[in-house]
Amino acid sequence: MDQPASTKATSWSKVIWTVVIITVIASLIGGGLYWYYYVRQPETSTPATTTKQATQSTKKATPSAQKDETANWKVFEDDSFIVKYPPDWEIKTKPYVSAPPLESITLSKEGVGTVEFSPTFEGDFNGEIKTTSIDFGGKTVDAKERIGPVAGETTWVWAILGQRKERVAESCCPTFSIFTNAQTPSLENKQLLLKIVSVVKLKTR
Repeated sequence: MDQPASTKATSWSKVIWTVVIITVIASLIGGGLYWYYYVRQPETSTPATTTKQATQSTKKATPSAQKDETANWKVFEDDSFIVKYPPDWEIKTKPYVSAPPLESITLSKEGVGTVEFSPTFEGDFNGEIKTTSIDFGGKTVDAKERIGPVAGETTWVWAILGQRKERVAESCCPTFSIFTNAQTPSLENKQLLLKIVSVVKLKTR
């Protein structure tokens, strides 16, 4: 025998309300979980994130703190050398008599000193000298440092002479010379003169 229509309607009504209630409860639970894990949680971890970012920023700042003092220097290149020098220095070149068509390069600034690069070695110091280690184009060499006056000179001159046992262009051996009119140059001037010698590049063969 068939059930009354009112009984069927009541049963479907219960089912619908049950589904609605379950859906609402699931939505509330899901919303609460979303708020806890995706909204509230990042706020509690912010300090750790900030610390990490600060650490990374510090690491990135370290290389820039090591300023390249030659960044704005001028560059000159010939068959034997690539030299860098301060923009307020004077540069001159002249043919090298014993090794044409090569040339020597002279860099100078009044009150500081003179640096000369030659593709080959000629001459030597006289007077009192001592051996000193100098960075010449990225390679340490034993150079001669003149520490006293030279016969016939009226002024004391501080000077260093060094060379590398290699070939540049068609000649051997590349040489640098440093001269000043002061018996003992200031530390700042000496460091600048030696810096010019250290950053030169030799076109070795």
